[in-house]
Amino acid sequence: MTAPILPAIDAAFWRNRIAAFMLALSLTLGMIAGGALAFCGIAGGITLYLLACVQQRMLLLPERRALLFGGALLILALLTSFSAFAPERSWVMSWRLLTIIVPLMLLFAPAAPILWPRWFARLVWAVLAIELLLIAEFMTQGGILLPLFHFKQNKLVFYNRGLAYAAVLIWPLCAMLLREQRRWLALALIMGLAVAAWLSPARSAPLALAAGGVFALLTWRRPRLTLTAGLGLLLLTALLPLSMPWIFADDAAWLTHLPPSWQHRFEIWDYMLRWGMNDPWFGHGLDAAGVIPVMPPHMPYRYASGPAAHPHHMALQLWLELGLAGWLWGMALALILLRNLLHWPIMPRAAGMASWAAMVMLSCGAFSLWTDSWLALGAITIFWLRQLQLERNSTVPEKN
Repeated sequence: MTAPILPAIDAAFWRNRIAAFMLALSLTLGMIAGGALAFCGIAGGITLYLLACVQQRMLLLPERRALLFGGALLILALLTSFSAFAPERSWVMSWRLLTIIVPLMLLFAPAAPILWPRWFARLVWAVLAIELLLIAEFMTQGGILLPLFHFKQNKLVFYNRGLAYAAVLIWPLCAMLLREQRRWLALALIMGLAVAAWLSPARSAPLALAAGGVFALLTWRRPRLTLTAGLGLLLLTALLPLSMPWIFADDAAWLTHLPPSWQHRFEIWDYMLRWGMNDPWFGHGLDAAGVIPVMPPHMPYRYASGPAAHPHHMALQLWLELGLAGWLWGMALALILLRNLLHWPIMPRAAGMASWAAMVMLSCGAFSLWTDSWLALGAITIFWLRQLQLERNSTVPEKN
C-alpha cells in the first residue's frame, strides 16, 4: 500500500474551516472594504484546491463548465488584444485577468461538500455588528471609522462597494438561518443592511438588495413566474444602453432633473455605444473603455468630459471590448446560471435567485466587469450556494 499524501494534514478538517473563514471574512471585512473579497476568492481558491487534492489524493481539475467559461473568456481577451484600441493596455489586462480567473476556477474542483464548523453559526452576530457600525458611521458622516483610514469625512463613498457586495452575499446566509428556523435573525440581517444601504451616498446597494428581495419572495410564493421575471430583468438591463441614441436625439433637457450620477452614466453609455457601433463584431480590446475618447452627439455632455474608467454597464463593456462574442459569453453565463437555479430545492433556489438578481442589477450601473473583487464576488457566491445545495449536515465535530 502507498503512503497517503502529506499524512500529517487533516485536509477535510482544514478545508471546512478555511472555507468558513473565507466566507466569514467576505461578509464582515468585505462589507467595509470590498477589496477583501479579491483576497478571499484568490487565496481561498488556491488553498481549498490544494486541500481538495490532498483529500482526494489525486490532481483535480475544475468542473467542465468552469473550465469552459473561464477558458473562453481568456481566449477572447487574448484574441481581441491583437487589434485592440490600446494594444499594450489590453495585453497587460489580459495577463492580469489570467491571474484572477484561474484561482477562482479552482474553487470549483470536485470535492466533498463543506461541513461548517460550529463557530460558523455565530457569523450572523458579526454581520449584525458590522451593519450597526455602518449605520452609525453614516449617521455621524464618517466620524467613527473613516478617521482610522485617514480619509476625509466626505469620503463615505468608500463603503459603496462593500455594501453592494453584501447585497449579493447576504442571501445565502439568510438561507442558512431559515433552514435552522431563525427567521427573525434573517429578517434582522436584511433590515440592518437595508438601513445601512439607504443611508449610504450611492443607490446601487439598495437597488440590488431590493431586486434580491423581490426575486426571493417571487421564488418562494410564485415559483412558476421566476423564469419569466429573470429573463425580463436580464433583457431589460442588458439592452438598456440601446435607448441612449433616442434619449440624446433632442436637447434632452429632462435629464437635468435626474441625479448627476445618473446623468453621467447616461452620457457614458451614449458615447461608448457610439464607439461600439464602429466595430460591433470584434470589439476594441480588453480594458479599452478606460482610454477611448468621448464621442458626443450634436451637443456637448454635461459631465462626460474625458474618458471614463469603465462603462458602468457590464453587458455594454463586454460588447465594446470583446465584440459580439463577448456579449454572447456574458448572456450565456447569466442564462445558464438562471436555468440551473430553477432545478434546485426551494431554499437554495430562493437564495440563489436573490443573489443572481442582485448581481444583474449591479451589473447595469456599477463597477467594472474586470475588477478582481467583482469576479471574486461571483465565484464566492456560486461556491457558497452550491454548498447549500449539496450539504447534508451543517456542522462537523470539533477535533479533540
